Parts: sequence; structure tokens; C-alpha cells
Amino acid sequence: MVARHEIVERLRSVRLFSNLSLSALEDLAKRVRSVEYTRGTLVYRQGEPGDRYFIVHRGSLRATRIDPEGEAVEVRRLGPGEGVGETSLLLGDVRDVTLEAVERSVLLYIERADFEQFLEEHPRAERALVMRPDVAERRRYPRFPWMEEDEFPIKVLHRHPVMLVLRLIPFLFILTLSAAGIGVSISWILSLADYGGWLIPVLSLLLLLAATIGAAGAVVFGLSRYVDWRNDLYIVTNRRVAHRERTGLLGLGKENLSAAPIDAVQDVNVTRIGALASLFNFGDLTIETAGGGGRVEFFTIPHPEVVQQAILQQQARARALARIQQREQIRQVMYRYFGKEPGKPSQEQPSAPPEERRARSRLRGCLLLPLSVLRYFFPPLWERNGEQITWRKHWVELFRTAGLALTMLVISLSALVSLLATQPASPSQPSAAQPFRVRLSLLGFLFLSTFVTLLWFLWKFEDWRNDYYQVTANRIIHVERKPFYIRHERREASLDAVTNVRAERTFWGRVLRYGDVVVETRTPEGVFHFRAVARPEAVQQEIFAHVAAFNRRRQQQEAQRRRAEMVDWFIAYDEFRRPRPESSQEGE
Repeated sequence: MVARHEIVERLRSVRLFSNLSLSALEDLAKRVRSVEYTRGTLVYRQGEPGDRYFIVHRGSLRATRIDPEGEAVEVRRLGPGEGVGETSLLLGDVRDVTLEAVERSVLLYIERADFEQFLEEHPRAERALVMRPDVAERRRYPRFPWMEEDEFPIKVLHRHPVMLVLRLIPFLFILTLSAAGIGVSISWILSLADYGGWLIPVLSLLLLLAATIGAAGAVVFGLSRYVDWRNDLYIVTNRRVAHRERTGLLGLGKENLSAAPIDAVQDVNVTRIGALASLFNFGDLTIETAGGGGRVEFFTIPHPEVVQQAILQQQARARALARIQQREQIRQVMYRYFGKEPGKPSQEQPSAPPEERRARSRLRGCLLLPLSVLRYFFPPLWERNGEQITWRKHWVELFRTAGLALTMLVISLSALVSLLATQPASPSQPSAAQPFRVRLSLLGFLFLSTFVTLLWFLWKFEDWRNDYYQVTANRIIHVERKPFYIRHERREASLDAVTNVRAERTFWGRVLRYGDVVVETRTPEGVFHFRAVARPEAVQQEIFAHVAAFNRRRQQQEAQRRRAEMVDWFIAYDEFRRPRPESSQEGE
């Protein structure tokens, strides 16, 4: 058990907490726990989720890292008073090193959840933390709704401010001229207050009006340029590189999100054009994906070499984590081979008798029939069946294509109901014979128009319903069908051919949460265009997740094949090392 005052002194000796006040340190010390490790014990492994910050109280630790080539490199040694795990504590990121106790050691640790609660109770404490510059920068970055749970932003950038200033120069010039015109016109009006003529005052008022309109226009368009600059984001995460762009006046136009997985990045090239780019250190970053099928471009970003290095570091980190997972799988195979008993199979539940299963099936069919009819006319826009996801076009697309037919149907049906609700005159009366014939003709016309518009609307509805987009465990599929199978087109491609996925939304798409998803592939099928799907960023994320899962399965299958070959080698080696019985000599 470590005394409270010793914990406070240890916290004060750590760089991260060295600027905290004494009261804050004492409160933080209440949340600190201690743990003891014997020599050779692993505190944590590289690649594991991190949620603790460790401080060495007694003993020493060794931090090693597996590089992308699989070599174990010692990073540092930690002695009493040193801490490790800043990114895990402040960002929740995975471990970058493997930490091992060199000797018997006592460690103090702080849970991430307890530390976040501490920061909520002490709002000034976060400003007093002495964070690493990269950690402080990443902590300021927002989380985007399209990010996965274990995805973290590494870099979030706008275009260089110089580009904003260059785009604002014409509007600043117009604003300056307009302000000068306003001043001149006002001075003329004040100086000619006693002037008896009408020409110069009228000209002064016209100049004032023109200058005011020019100033207002310069302010509006200048503000639009600034908003456009703010809405143009370039993002690097531990999973992907992305470019989010909003166009239109004040960012109310179309929104595009172009992204590529970090493990699909093939080349990252920096381009600088002109002396201004070298003077203010900005340039373009072109990110080519594997196979040359797609690219993500970062235009005029500050410090492009730093961003390039960040992308390459994340790639190296992903390769290192893949090597670690491969070694862990090999370790598990070796454990099973050298004496580890496999887990017992789970006990299967006895199945129901055939008669009971048939009765349940009939009852389920009777209950699901109304739901099937309702599901036909109100199909889900998102439908998940295991690893298979099906998307249909948004309801807005149905109303856009079938809106006229639906309007005509509602008008015809309303007129028909209204005519049927009125009391008809008796046809036996001579004076009412003609109106009765007119009523019958009108009823026939309304019945026919209602029937025709109903068929028209059902045709449009079926045409909307038959089109769907799908991603499975292995493929991406786009199906377009006309009613009665007049035309049926099915395009599909393997997930390993996907090079880029881009989400696009208009202003109304952002309001109503729908948009387009463009999937670029390096196959003859080319580009898959998912039009008017609900939540396009989520669709984009699902496609990325399926591509990543497909690549992982393929890598695991290849690794499993190699492990099987390795086990065969070990078995052959084990048999080779066994002593062979000597053959006995038979007497003649």
C-alpha cells in the first residue's frame, strides 16, 4: 500500500502533472491505484486498447516496439518517477509499445474514466497539463459522425490562410472603394444641404445607394469565401484519409466526403508551385490508392511534409499491428500443438419434434402475412442480414419520380369520393334524366382516371422499389430493374477492387439526411453510383468496414495457410528428432 503523500510526490515528479496545483494533485491522488509486477511480467502488449496511465513507483520497466518488418526494438527504460501511457489516458488510443517489468516493480496507475471525471470536476486542470504537442493538438480535434468507435483523428486541416487572404483581396478592394464612395456621397449631401438644384443631390444619393450595395455585396461574398474555406476539411485518422468539402453560398450547397483506407494508400506525393508556396510553407498532397484506381487530394495545406509523414507513420503502425496479430495467432497455434487442450464443444439443445416445428411454422406464416404486405409498401431503406446490407433509395426520390402520379391519383380519388358522396337525382323524373346521364358519364370518367393514375403510381413505386444497392461479405452490387422484368441490370465487383468511396450531399440532402455514395473500383464495371440513399456517410462507413473485414479475412486465410505449413514443419521436425529404433540383425 502506497501512502497518499508518496502518490502526490510521484504525480508532481511526472512531467504531465507537474503544473497542477496542490489541491488538484491531492484530489487526483485519491483516484490513483497501485499494482505490483514480478520480473518478466508484461504490463501490456503493443496494439492492445489503452485506458490507463502508469507511473513507476519502485523498480524499472522496459518498453519495446515491433516495427513493420517484425523486429523488436527497445524504445526506452523507465525508472521511479517516470510515466507512460499519455496517448491512452488523454486520447484512448491503442498501445504503441509493449511494456515489461525488468525487475520486481510497483506501479501507480490512473484509469481514463477516473481522469475524465477529474477534469470535469477541475475545469482549469486541463490547461495546466504539460501534454506533448502532438497529443494536445489531437485532443482539440473534433470527432466526426462517420468515424468508427476505435478511430481517432491524427490531423485535421484547412487550406493555408494565405489562400483565404488571396481570395478575399478582390472583395476587400471592392469594400474599400464602396466605403470611400459612401463617405464621398455623405459629404456631398451634407455640404449641399442648402443647394437649390436637384441634380447633384440626386447624383449623390445614387452614388450612396450604389456604394452601399457594393459594400453589402462585398461583405456577403467575402463571408461566403470564408465559410467555404472553413468548410473545406482535410482529415487523417488512424484508419483513413478523407476530404470533406461543402460548396455553395455560405456552405449551403453540395457536400462531398471523399475518403480512402489508410492501408490502401500506395503513394503520397507533395507538390509546391510558386515562390509563395515555399515562402509560407504550403503545398498540395496527392494520395494515390493501391492499383491507381482512385486518389484523395489535399490542396494548399500548411506543412504538407508533416502531413505526409503522419500518413506514412499510420501506415507503418498498421503494418506493425498486423505483424503483432499474426504472431499472436501463431502463438495460439503453437499452444494448441504443444499440449493445450482445445475447448470443449458446446452442448447442443435438443430440437423440437417435427410436428411442433410445422405448427410453429404455420402460426408464424399467419402472423407474418400482414407484416409482409406492410413491408412491401413500406420497404426499409436499410436492411441488414448478417454481413449483407441492402440499401434502397430514399423516400424523397420516390416523391420526386412519382409525385405527379400521386398528385393526379389523389385529385381523381378525391373527386370520385366527393361525387359519390352527393345525393343523385332520381332518373324517373324527366327533368333529372339529363343530369343523371352526366353524373354517370362523370363517374365513369373518374373511375377510369383513378384506375389509370393508380396503375401509373404503382408502376413508379415498383420502379423505385426494385432498385437497390448491396454490399456482402465479398462483393458490392448495384441492381436496377424495371417492373415486370422489362429490363434487369446487375453490376457487381469484388470488395478488393474498391479504391475510393465518396459521399455527396446537397443542402436538402443534409436537411433530410440523404445523398449519393460514389464507389470507385479498378474493374471494368468502373464506378458504382448509389443514388439518394439515407445517411450517405454511414453507407460510406459500412462499405469501408466491409472492405477492411474482407482484407482481414483474406490476410487471415493466407496467414492460416502459412501457419498450417509451419505446423507441418514442426511435426516433421518433431518426428525427425525422435530416436529411431535400431533394426535387429536376424541370424542366418
